[in-house]
Amino acid sequence: MRVDCDSKNSKGAVFVVKVGERFLKLNTDDLRHVEFRSFSDDAHGHVTCGQRQPENSVVVAYVAAAEPRPKVDGLIKSVEFVPADFKLKP
Repeated sequence: MRVDCDSKNSKGAVFVVKVGERFLKLNTDDLRHVEFRSFSDDAHGHVTCGQRQPENSVVVAYVAAAEPRPKVDGLIKSVEFVPADFKLKP
């Protein structure tokens, strides 16, 4: 849904991803540590700070936080932009 940039660390960010009715907050200390791929024609341009316009369907890989913290759910590793009708198969 959006990327909140860290004002203290110019390279850090928190990705806010909606999963059903829940929101995950996934952080990185440097955007260069996140792998981006696109499998969708509607995901173009650069990933920048702020609200995604339009919001894109994504598959994210992350490492869950060892201890639950109210501000961050985990460390983001990759973001794959997928078509809106994409479904993961179990």
